[in-house]
Amino acid sequence: MKEVRFTKFLMISMFIHLVFGLILSRVPINYNRSSTFKVIEISLIDLVPDNYLVIAKGMVKEICERKEMLKFKEKNKSSEVKLTSLLESFQAKKEGMIEEDPLILKKLEEVKPKNRLKEDFISKQVSITKEILPYQLNSGLAMAKDIEEEMPISFPRAKEKERLMIQEDKDLLNNITCTTKISGPVFLRKILHQENFPIPSWLEREGITWRGKFKFWVLPDGYVDKVSVEESFGDRRVDSLASQIISKWRFSKLPDYLKKKEEWGLIDLKILLR
Repeated sequence: MKEVRFTKFLMISMFIHLVFGLILSRVPINYNRSSTFKVIEISLIDLVPDNYLVIAKGMVKEICERKEMLKFKEKNKSSEVKLTSLLESFQAKKEGMIEEDPLILKKLEEVKPKNRLKEDFISKQVSITKEILPYQLNSGLAMAKDIEEEMPISFPRAKEKERLMIQEDKDLLNNITCTTKISGPVFLRKILHQENFPIPSWLEREGITWRGKFKFWVLPDGYVDKVSVEESFGDRRVDSLASQIISKWRFSKLPDYLKKKEEWGLIDLKILLR
């Protein structure tokens, strides 16, 4: 009798365990994934200014302790999509070279590395260059912007004056060709005002190509603080004239949410006389 009872007990016990096993197998178990992170590996091209992060490429990887990588806590699959969209929109913004977007900067505060790279290292990574469309004017260098671009409301007269200048010189377009390139951290700031580069008569008679490069520093309020000659035109008079013209340029102000400091830029001028 005892053996029969023990056998029944084992069978009932096994049946109960089997039932509980089937029930538990159909109930999802929530693991604690608080320690699981997704990492975005980025290539730092530029920082303009200090807390303005330019991201070239984003790639999702598992958790990593490298300082140059940014960690994101994964809550759900949609977070990865949102993050990718943010990076793509910011990359498109960088390529478009439009004004800073406070909303994007605010979102990027969460992904910004704590230890910011030094400015001298970042300056070596700057490789982007803004090439200005060439204009050919007898009276001098045109404004280094496309005439059809939208100018600030505060400068409607400058825009109209520039258009009139182009109109008057239509028959003389083959005399002078001027090309301007701008690079450096100041590259992302809008150029609000530019002085024309008058070509002296003695220079016009030379009939050769002149090329020079100038470095300048822009204050937070947009005014040019100082100009230095990086590559001379080969004539001090031309260098001095170019420096005076560049010092009169004016750029957009730095937004309040960015660190106030001077930003440098490089201007490459090429004058072709024919």
